[in-house]
Amino acid sequence: MSRSKKQENTPYESEYSLRDIPDSDAILEMLKEESDRGAILIFGAYLEELLGVLIAELCVSNSLADSILKVGTPAGDFDSRILLASALGLIRENEVKALRIIQRIRNKAAHFDRSGRGFNVLFDSDITVDQIVELTTMFGYDRLVPDRKMLRNRSLIRSQFQVAGHHLATRLLMRRLTLKRITLPQSPEEQIAELTKEYEGSVIGERLLLIKSEHPDPHEATNYSMIFREIILKGNEFSISPELIVAQYNKYLVDNNI
Repeated sequence: MSRSKKQENTPYESEYSLRDIPDSDAILEMLKEESDRGAILIFGAYLEELLGVLIAELCVSNSLADSILKVGTPAGDFDSRILLASALGLIRENEVKALRIIQRIRNKAAHFDRSGRGFNVLFDSDITVDQIVELTTMFGYDRLVPDRKMLRNRSLIRSQFQVAGHHLATRLLMRRLTLKRITLPQSPEEQIAELTKEYEGSVIGERLLLIKSEHPDPHEATNYSMIFREIILKGNEFSISPELIVAQYNKYLVDNNI
């Protein structure tokens, strides 16, 4: 069922709305006091939440949005949200790649490394440095560094990570402004009511009212009205006159012994 104009302008209120989520500038300010691990985990969680907000915006109801975004549900984790957001066209291919890189960096920071680094897999890890340089290059920030060797400067790696994450978060926040919630398809009864109103006062409108009087059972009346609706749509497609459309429907009834 489509929403009223008033509903469309009402802020989205769900567990996954932006009302409690800071903007990316506030996140950067927060990270100043964080350890390297904290910075990685917080920015990863922030981007995961922003993906949840985008997905929630398209859901037909707040309750359904919340139900698919909780832990253990189809979009309850970072990986699933990246996949679903990509499938829905909410994020571009290069954004998917960037989110995957940040996801891998976050996973490394969150888990014990059995290859010998233990929990010390942060901005001093060669793998992490490679991934952050890839992010920097992907968004074109490498052009701002005269000497490409500086891209691998360990003292700058954290700031590069935060700049790339901020850039990506800003894209997601801006993307949200272009989204419109998906509406449920109209029921047959709603379609017929809309059609009757559209053709009110015409021969088609009169025939629709006649169908209702011919068939006291509401379900039966709806079924015949839907048949007539298909004939109307097909007639309009070929610019057939309203009178001939009604004649075609009456012929259908005769041909089918109705």
